[in-house]
Amino acid sequence: MQETVRQLLTRNIRALHSFICTKGDTAMKAGKNACAGQQSERQHRFFIVPGRIVTERSFWLFVITMVTAFLLTTLILSFESFRHKIMDARREHYQAVCWNLDRESAAALAGTACVETSGQVLCGPVVEKSGQQILPQAPDDDYYRLAQVEWQKGRAPESAGEAALTQETLQALGQPSARIGDRIRFPQGQELTLCGIACQPEREESLPVYLTWEGLRKFSKNPEAYAVFFRFQEGMAEDEQMLRHAAANLSRRQSGGTVSVSEAFVTALATDLLVPGTVMCTGIVLLLALYYLAVSLLFFNTL
Repeated sequence: MQETVRQLLTRNIRALHSFICTKGDTAMKAGKNACAGQQSERQHRFFIVPGRIVTERSFWLFVITMVTAFLLTTLILSFESFRHKIMDARREHYQAVCWNLDRESAAALAGTACVETSGQVLCGPVVEKSGQQILPQAPDDDYYRLAQVEWQKGRAPESAGEAALTQETLQALGQPSARIGDRIRFPQGQELTLCGIACQPEREESLPVYLTWEGLRKFSKNPEAYAVFFRFQEGMAEDEQMLRHAAANLSRRQSGGTVSVSEAFVTALATDLLVPGTVMCTGIVLLLALYYLAVSLLFFNTL
């Protein structure tokens, strides 16, 4: 009797096990077929783009690739622009300036053996307007290069009736929305034609009004003094300490005039390009990793 019961239990357990396995296999096959159907549907789903028809995967691959390429290009160009700006400031920007010189002293300083290149500026009397000091000045061509003056609009003045100003100067004169060709009225009553809107990396104490030498003599009857913007000979200003030492020595030798260093040049000299370079490399690695992750999820479903 016990043997019979044991055989019946064994037979029922085996039948139940066979039933469960059969149902499980059927469910697994149904699941695989459903996934295959979904993948097939996804592969055959399409988008219409200008000029052609593409599958959904191809479309998203194109979008992901273009976005990644755009971000990589923006990152690299931003770093290169920053690097070029710093290197240009180190190579081209004036290192020091000497103010309040007469014509002979300015010429003598420009010809000093320790000066590699220089630009001279004839300065008129300071004009007060809206609590700001406005300095009319007539630079030579070398000054525009050494001061790295950039023209947002227009150009440098070429005739006595033209003037170039910065946006801050226009704001102080009460004409912030002035355009090229407009007439600019100054506190003394003169009117000049706006020929350029300039910007420069180093903010000076006085707001500049750029004129020609002839225009400055008409604007200010008695131009007061010269300023000389210059770079030292190679090897005299390789770091900030050497630059300030050279400027101090030159200032002691000058009869009249005050020598001061360019803070824009000092900032460029002290800027370490290693940090932004490391940030750029890290950004590139992260973008490539995200691109691989997106492609993996799109094509292989490995994650």
